[in-house]
Amino acid sequence: MFSSAAVVGSTGPVTSSTTSSAVSKELLDNVEKYRDADAVIFEGIDFHGVWFFLMTKNYPALAKHFVDLRETRRSDDEIIALLKKRTGAIDCTKPEILAAVPA
Repeated sequence: MFSSAAVVGSTGPVTSSTTSSAVSKELLDNVEKYRDADAVIFEGIDFHGVWFFLMTKNYPALAKHFVDLRETRRSDDEIIALLKKRTGAIDCTKPEILAAVPA
């Protein structure tokens, strides 16, 4: 299922140096946690490819590699909207953002 994956999220220490078999095991062992967190997971693309598509704003290409853990798959338009939301600019003037930054 997850032969080669890039994982973006806050569910655990999955890095570019993690082997694909370790990523596969991590995902399979914790799929509910990733589903609940609505983690962004790509299959068949490495971190460099994800970076390139993000820098060129090629969201349709990313959507083709997106692994949807929901029971009902989202449309490509829904996936693209999710990716744009997750990668959008952060308004650093908001009080809740400022409060999260250590003094």
